Amino acid sequence: MSSDTSSGSNHIHLDATGRSETFALGTLLALVLVICGAIYVYGLRAALGAETLSFGPVTLLRAAVLPSAILLLPVVLGLRHAVASIGAILALLLVLAFAPAPMLWLLDPLAAVVVLFGLWRLSTILVRIRVAHVAIVVILAVFAAALLAQINLRHNYALPIGFETALIGLAHQDTLFHAAVAQNLLNASVASIGADGLVPLVYHVFSHRVIAGLATWLGIEMLHAYGVFVSVVAIPVMLGLLLQVAAQIHQPGRIRLDPTAALLMIFGWLALGGALMWHSYYSSESYTLSLWLLLLAVPLLHRLPMTGAVAAERWVILALLALTVALAALTKVSVGAVLACTVAAGLVAEGRFRPKAWVLAALCGLLPALAVYLAYPVTQDGDAALFKPFAFLRYSRPAVYALLLAVILSVLAWRHFPRDHATRSLTLALGAGMWAGLGASYLVNTAAGAQYYFSDPGSWLGLLLIPLLGLVPKWLSRRQAVTQISIVAVFVALMLFLHDHKLRGLARVDVIEASLAALPEASTLGERAVRHSAAGQAVLAAQILGGEFDAIVVGGGHEVFWQTPQVCWASSFVLPAITGKPMVQGIIPVTYGCEISPYYGFADYDLSASRAPLDLSQDALCPVAQARGAARLLVVLQTGAELLACE
Repeated sequence: MSSDTSSGSNHIHLDATGRSETFALGTLLALVLVICGAIYVYGLRAALGAETLSFGPVTLLRAAVLPSAILLLPVVLGLRHAVASIGAILALLLVLAFAPAPMLWLLDPLAAVVVLFGLWRLSTILVRIRVAHVAIVVILAVFAAALLAQINLRHNYALPIGFETALIGLAHQDTLFHAAVAQNLLNASVASIGADGLVPLVYHVFSHRVIAGLATWLGIEMLHAYGVFVSVVAIPVMLGLLLQVAAQIHQPGRIRLDPTAALLMIFGWLALGGALMWHSYYSSESYTLSLWLLLLAVPLLHRLPMTGAVAAERWVILALLALTVALAALTKVSVGAVLACTVAAGLVAEGRFRPKAWVLAALCGLLPALAVYLAYPVTQDGDAALFKPFAFLRYSRPAVYALLLAVILSVLAWRHFPRDHATRSLTLALGAGMWAGLGASYLVNTAAGAQYYFSDPGSWLGLLLIPLLGLVPKWLSRRQAVTQISIVAVFVALMLFLHDHKLRGLARVDVIEASLAALPEASTLGERAVRHSAAGQAVLAAQILGGEFDAIVVGGGHEVFWQTPQVCWASSFVLPAITGKPMVQGIIPVTYGCEISPYYGFADYDLSASRAPLDLSQDALCPVAQARGAARLLVVLQTGAELLACE
């Protein structure tokens, strides 16, 4: 495309002002998603009954302020993602993950100041945009929020009512697993499922630290925190960062689109990827958080070749890149590895080989990923081979689509190669990362279909090639603004329509309501779940004791407890996820015929010695408990619970 400005009202040229408007509209869309996410959380809980052990509107408002502050930081600091805004976002995540609980109160005033100032500055830009265009973005955001709510219900991950569904056996095993790990990290500084003592598990440490910090800051249950994080924080920020970064790196001279149409075009490509590939970034909190870090690294890579002789700025950027890669690897190994390849390629593509910088990127990115795989080499379907070429083809449709996307974008990148050095370096870096993710997905054989987690980061990096290359049809850029927006909006709607088979989430609410209706009457949903479930009785006993015990024992004969969860072995996660205390011999007995997955940390335990005991006497339990570092046990019986002290 020519970068010359055409005359006439039918041709719209995006200058720096247009780029700012697109950035502002993307931020607005994400802020609306935050509000809609909070409404979804509150509305779903209210629809099923306000329950005990819950949280009020004020807590939900505080939760919404956090993502709003993250999205508005670049607006406050210059209406673009630069060293200051990216450094501030990373610092905020580190504080949330590692700051002592008494210090977390500082987040409230800091986030409030950023939000107030950011909204004021954002409003000064939005008032210059046509009201109709702002309305289109808001309507699209509401429509997208409804879609995201349906996906959340459909997948049953991190539901806003996760605490209650955990008690009645309807919580997804992944949610229980992650909450158990986060609870043990919070209470004992050990990443463990706590099935039989605190056996360390090397798995997504940073994401669990972040959500544990969120639960501590808001003062809510860990399972509540997961529901709030995914719907109110993780997904809106991820989509907001995507739109902001795409708005920042696109070249106005190459894409003559109205700001609203440019924004919708990016959203349309995102909808296409979600319709044809996978939805893991809408359900996996670890993957979503790792994509934050991947997106934050892109503006840094773009800025790096522009630093020239400014050595101080260059080293700050390198340090931030190393930090994003390391945190991404500790959040999701696959994304960290793909991002490490992207950063290394970006450094090489600068045209000047700097050994120190290259080694720094490799050490902070590749080594954490390698360390995690060596420490915890989980494989697929009992096949011990960690590397199994083309195993990903078993998922033929997503594998083929990802391959086609990479091939098409690579050909277009070759034909539309940007001229300036900074954009050329970024294009090569994103292309290398795209192919690194796709290549790994065809080689690595891991549990739970994790090949997706390699290919999908490549798809996201490919998505960011689109604004760089100006891949907008000329016939579209020559239309009037209203026509541009209408055509792109139809494209977005069509892509979202392709999600139809994934939008059956309301049936999940019917299942939950039916299960709750079967319980004896009580005033609220929470009271029903707590009073009339085996796990709820243990929670009540733990509350009475005020947490003054080291571990929990559930007798092997407690049939109701062990057979309540839909996935039998997930019973080991329920009480650690809710109480924050590990189990002693907390794996379902062999007599129930439950086939235990080696995934989810069970492979680290001696299954023969970790089964729930039938003999609950002091002589039988205390030696086992003391060997696991526990002296005070909460013993859950079919008729109640009692405290056992092992002297």
